[in-house]
Amino acid sequence: MKNKKIQIQINGVFVKVAPQITVLQACENVGIEIPRFCFHERLQIAGNCRICLVEIFKSPKPQAACALPVADGIQIYTDTPLVKKARESVLELILKNHPLDCPICDQGGECDLQDEAWNFGRPWSRFIEKKRSVLDKNIGPLIKTVINRCIHCTRCVRFSTEIAGVEVLGTTSRGEGTEIGTYIDQLFERELSGNVIDLCPVGALTSKPYSFTTRPWELNSVNSIDLCDAIGSNVRLDSRGNNLLRILPRLNEGINEEWITDKARFCLDGLNNQRLLKPMVKTNDQLKEISIKQSIIYFYELIKQNLNTGSSISFLIGKTVDLETLIFTEKLCERLPNNFIKVGKLKNKLSATSITNFGFNSSFIEIEKADLCLLIGTNPRTEGTLVNTRLRKGTVKGNLEVYYVGPAINLTYKAKQLRNNYGFLLNLIEGKRRFCISLLKAKKPIIIIGKEMFLTKNRKFIFNSCNFLKTKIPNLQINILHRNAREMNRLFMGISSQNNAKTSHLGISLENTSLNKNVKNWIYFGSHLNQKILRNKNLKLCLPIKTFVEKEGRFINLNKKLQKTNKIISNSDNIKSRLVNIQNLIFITELLNKNFRRLVSFTKAFNNKELFLNKNWQRIRLKNKLISYSKVILTDPISTLDNEKILFQSNIICQNSHTLAKCARIKSWTNF
Repeated sequence: MKNKKIQIQINGVFVKVAPQITVLQACENVGIEIPRFCFHERLQIAGNCRICLVEIFKSPKPQAACALPVADGIQIYTDTPLVKKARESVLELILKNHPLDCPICDQGGECDLQDEAWNFGRPWSRFIEKKRSVLDKNIGPLIKTVINRCIHCTRCVRFSTEIAGVEVLGTTSRGEGTEIGTYIDQLFERELSGNVIDLCPVGALTSKPYSFTTRPWELNSVNSIDLCDAIGSNVRLDSRGNNLLRILPRLNEGINEEWITDKARFCLDGLNNQRLLKPMVKTNDQLKEISIKQSIIYFYELIKQNLNTGSSISFLIGKTVDLETLIFTEKLCERLPNNFIKVGKLKNKLSATSITNFGFNSSFIEIEKADLCLLIGTNPRTEGTLVNTRLRKGTVKGNLEVYYVGPAINLTYKAKQLRNNYGFLLNLIEGKRRFCISLLKAKKPIIIIGKEMFLTKNRKFIFNSCNFLKTKIPNLQINILHRNAREMNRLFMGISSQNNAKTSHLGISLENTSLNKNVKNWIYFGSHLNQKILRNKNLKLCLPIKTFVEKEGRFINLNKKLQKTNKIISNSDNIKSRLVNIQNLIFITELLNKNFRRLVSFTKAFNNKELFLNKNWQRIRLKNKLISYSKVILTDPISTLDNEKILFQSNIICQNSHTLAKCARIKSWTNF
């Protein structure tokens, strides 16, 4: 009976709609456009702007469609003279204090107020008084405020309170004196603040780095994905010529809804800073540029020399590397004898034998519907911001309780700290905690483990503990929260960390990892340079590759969904000739190994959907009291991560972004 539809009348036409929706949504379902400024599908209803007025049969005055629920038999009229006059009057009142900034406003061409004034307003005004003047607010290095243009829709206030969970923005005063801003001088806190730029229907909140750059009709756009974390948020890239100027969110209900992180939005200036454009060879502790032909010859001689002498050599690849590059580099290693693949820190023993062993097994939508969540050694607010928004969404609805094991953190919602050491897990599997009762009673429990936990000496104990809990609670979902876009790619390929340098001569490693001291020669594949790479004494050769905006690349996100980036920038011939194609290096190894096996197309391998549908957790048989913890130090506190570094400098592109560097330097985002 709850799903039974009711019959209403819109402009004389009978339609059936769900009983829970508003008049505005009912009109949208039948293709009737209702203007709006304050209404947004993901925010609570405010009813501030009154531009969505409609006429209701037997109602003495027009009603706000966004705040009026439908009722059985209601008669709605959206095109009567009364509605037309009411909307014109409302727009006239809104424009009374709105400055004529359209020629210099960054919102020009994408402004909702421009569109609604053209479609529903009148070309003249009765107001001749002076317009009000309001001082602009400094709320950080990301958002530019021009409060004179504000129409008090309060979208930004509701977003910061309801979605971001940071009650910083608000309204002061009343009537014509109403202002949007912070109550005291402070910044709009960090990880999701840039979304208010998209929400603002006028030019009151715009992007500070994008200010006075271009007009929207001058831009070319392609769809892509975000590589600043492992979630794979869907984004749109806007460019003019060969310059990437803007990154905007793209709607995807299953991943990021319509939000993206500040890191994803403002990292684009890092694409050009400290860019590696020419091959470089290290001589006398200094990097020297060489031609592409010389780099190939040097590459061949270096590999040949190391094979003859038996010394070690390894490739160093970055956190934004795509699946094709990993495949080609792995095939390059297979051309030579005694090869091995080494990825990540040497202590990382995360299993890559089963796809469900290292992924995020709960879908992002399932997070909202869960009734209990246990966080172990992770801060999803910084490590997976959009996972944290899903958790907050579940807690706001009232169906989700969140607990965490680790240092005290602020997750923007109610969460209870259990302990800050590994002994809690031991007590949990032995049934000595009250939390065990809650875990058993939960219908949809989930556990989220931080990737940092698998880099500690207690990694095996943590993994076995979670596997034991899975055997006792079949409906429990175990999830590992990775922090970069490359991790799922390399784990999906079965590449795990190994430490066998005595018998190995060739391997792959990743940037910002603990480098093996036994490897005497490193070859760097990457698009940028940083200080850690430059300080590596064993670095022999740097080979430049394309960034994700210069080529198509495949990436697997946390939910094991295969997505791709699209090319939007075409390099000039001068730069393009300097970029190294790893496929060409594979053919070089033909001179060293005649048994060349043809590379199988990766697209054919990923057509097997069973790889993505397998959700059976690989169970480990545990002996001797089910878990061996004789060498586990259970009293050690779980370490506190550098949240600012994870949030704003998670990969080499973010590290080279001047905008994100400003954010990282602001240690306290509540006072300045």
